[in-house]
This record gives sequence, C-alpha cells and structure tokens, in this order.
Amino acid sequence: MIRLAVLGSAGSAPWARRNLPGFLVDNILLDCGEGVARALAEVGAIDEVRYVFITHMHGDHVSGLPMLLWYYALSGREEELTLVIPRGCRGEVEALLKSIHSPMDRIERFLEIRELDGGGSLGPVTAAPASHSVPALAYRVATEGGDVCYTGDTAPSSEVIKLAEGCRVLIHEATMPPGREEEAQALGHSTPLQAGEVADAAGVEVLVLSHLPYFYFKGEHFIPTFVDSAKRVFRGKVLVPREPQVLTL
Repeated sequence: MIRLAVLGSAGSAPWARRNLPGFLVDNILLDCGEGVARALAEVGAIDEVRYVFITHMHGDHVSGLPMLLWYYALSGREEELTLVIPRGCRGEVEALLKSIHSPMDRIERFLEIRELDGGGSLGPVTAAPASHSVPALAYRVATEGGDVCYTGDTAPSSEVIKLAEGCRVLIHEATMPPGREEEAQALGHSTPLQAGEVADAAGVEVLVLSHLPYFYFKGEHFIPTFVDSAKRVFRGKVLVPREPQVLTL
C-alpha cells in the first residue's frame, strides 16, 4: 500500500481549508507551499521528512519552505535534510531564505541543497522536465506499495507521460476549468480533461487532481465537474481529497 499525505492541493492562491501544494510520500515531501508545515504537524509527520523536492520556484510551491526550515532550526534538528531543486535555482532558494532573515547558521547545520536535471535521480526519486512557464521538474517516487508520480505545474507532456508509465498513482495538476484546454496549454497548465488523458496514456490506477483553482471559484462547488471531466477519458479512480489527510492507496 502507498501512504500519501495530502497537505495542500490548491493552485496559485490558498483558500479556506485548502493549502498551497504539498504531498508527503513516505519521508519525501513534494513541494512546500503555504500551510504545508502546519499540515505536516496536524497529521503527525513533520519530523518524518528527510527529503524536500521542489518542482519549481513559483511562490505557491515554495512559500512554506522558509517556515518549515525555521521550525527545524528552532527545534534543534540534527538529522540531515536534503532539499532538491531544479538545476540553476540554488541562488533563488538562498535569496528567499536570507530575505526573511532565516537563521542560516542553524539551518546550514542540517540542510543539504542538491540540484537536479530532468532525467536525473536521487535516492528513490526520478525527475523529468515538466512543461511550464519557468524551469520545472516532475517527480516519480518509488515505494514498496507502487510508484507515485507528481507533476507540479505542467501542460500535458509526453515527458510526464513517460515518467508516470507504470505508476499506481498520478498526482496531476488541473489548474484550468474544462473547455479551456488551449489556454491551459499556452500557460503551462492543464485542465482536468487533460490530466485524465495523461493518466490514461500512462496507465495509472489512481489520478489525484491537484493545483485546483479554489480561489477562482471562491469555493469547492466545481469539484464534481472537474472529476467528471477527468472521468470522460480515464477509467481509473479520480480523487480530490480533503486536506490535511493521509490516504492509504
């Protein structure tokens, strides 16, 4: 079985009961948006994190990182934490932390920053380029219960399909409403229909829709429409979980 902690699934901006992106697979945190540190504490997993893989440097995907690292610094963390980012983004991460006067002397005691290219791997995680407006990676995490693919932000991509092939679970963004496929593609995003097409092409069992536009709709009433749209082209299970929540899949 796969243990997946859903910590944040909102896209671009937070909303009531919806944090910005963050998912925990085993001890691997995928993205760290606003509210993710608190959600980790709520599910009792904040001290389980050994790796943080950031897909790209847009604010909604990294805005929770300084507070997570601040928590570890204040709590006296000694165990190494590996922060993985796309190649070329080290300076941006360091500037982000220093801009809010993070306690770098404490953070540097436990933090190791690694840069990764599309096609690279680190431990149980393999990366592939995502199709977005800034340099971005998608990640595949190997677990004993089956593999999980997480796209971050991306337009439909053959690279992502290849990365997700054979996975049990695909966490795919669905930023744009159904019917706006061309606009989504141009902006480096996807609709739920496109997410369903990627899930179908990759042959996964479960599709988790993420990066959802709660702020745009000012609520959650759109969820059934998004799920139905994905199900038009994907016959597996489609989920939009509440958060924070630990799923066993």
